[in-house]
Amino acid sequence: MVALILMGAVIAGVVEESAFRGYMQRLIEQRYGLVVAILITGTMFAVAHLDFTLMLWPYYVAVTAVYGAVAFLTDSILPSVVLHTGGNVYSNLYLWLYGRAEWQTTSGPADLVWSTGVDAAFLAVLIELVVATAAMAWGYRRLARVCRVALPIAPSSSSRAEGAV
Repeated sequence: MVALILMGAVIAGVVEESAFRGYMQRLIEQRYGLVVAILITGTMFAVAHLDFTLMLWPYYVAVTAVYGAVAFLTDSILPSVVLHTGGNVYSNLYLWLYGRAEWQTTSGPADLVWSTGVDAAFLAVLIELVVATAAMAWGYRRLARVCRVALPIAPSSSSRAEGAV
């Protein structure tokens, strides 16, 4: 089961990043810009996962924004393949261990924190959010700094169109 989870995550990461960031995003981005490319590829990413509901659209666009920004800043899909594969491993392990995806709700209504008070589960999720946000901000700052050093001040438009994937 673990081998299936790992290989499924790798295959999905490579195929989806090649299609959505390497092919679709790049072509749309060249003509309409990064924001439009992320919105369109995020919507198509949601539809391709076959569980698309309007409620999940912001989730898929947010994931696409992370993967798309990394691909844009590095001019490569390889870092987003690694991120995507890691996310798939996490999601698939969670599904296997708990019988549902991490984003799925329970069958009954959730108790709200202001009616039940702060508990250990809420604090754990809050700490995870703060740590993940800090790590993401640090990583994006560092990535932007490295990309500014590696790229010329005004890259030609043809370098992005002909760049390596």
